[in-house]
Amino acid sequence: MNFKLWLLFFKVKAYLYREERAVRSLFHGDPIFKEMDQALKKSYRRVNPYRLSNQFLISQGSDERDVYGETPLTTLQKIATELELTPEDHLFELGCGRGRGVFFLRCIFGCTVTGIDWHPTFISIAQKIAELDSNDKTHFICSNFAKADLSKATAIYLYGTCLKDEEIYALAHRLAQCTLLKRILTVSFPLSDYSPDFRTLKVFTASFPWGDADLFVNLRS
Repeated sequence: MNFKLWLLFFKVKAYLYREERAVRSLFHGDPIFKEMDQALKKSYRRVNPYRLSNQFLISQGSDERDVYGETPLTTLQKIATELELTPEDHLFELGCGRGRGVFFLRCIFGCTVTGIDWHPTFISIAQKIAELDSNDKTHFICSNFAKADLSKATAIYLYGTCLKDEEIYALAHRLAQCTLLKRILTVSFPLSDYSPDFRTLKVFTASFPWGDADLFVNLRS
């Protein structure tokens, strides 16, 4: 590994260390979230989610294999605030991975949250951890979100930087048909670039382990 890669590696490690300290300080005061978050970490203590994702994508014949990542919870807090989430909302996270963000949004913002991911191991583990919450407001679906039923969503979070243009065009068309949908948060691109059915309400910058990105709050036109 050359010097630049080593430098990037240590920057990411330092970022994640600071992030986890912030999560414990800011969010583990919620006992349900703390219990679920600790159960999630315990479930993956001997299992690397990046390796799991890579192996699954290889088995599916995907050309894109190193695409797994998780939105930092401090960034997700900012996203939820910009989306103006309330307990009456039903947010769908498209590509939820292990489901940590789903547990966070459900516990900290009180809304109903559905996480969709096509990795069966991620969803299986997440569904078991969701049973720790007595409220029936945490749901997981094992599916390709391009084909999943999104009709109940009032808000959507899409980290779609690895999607192909044709996939975004198709998804934007489907989202335009969701009558309950109020707000869609996308990372790095506005939906108005792909469909006249959407307009950008606001743009803001948020932090990820790999750097900062522009985030877009989209509304149906």
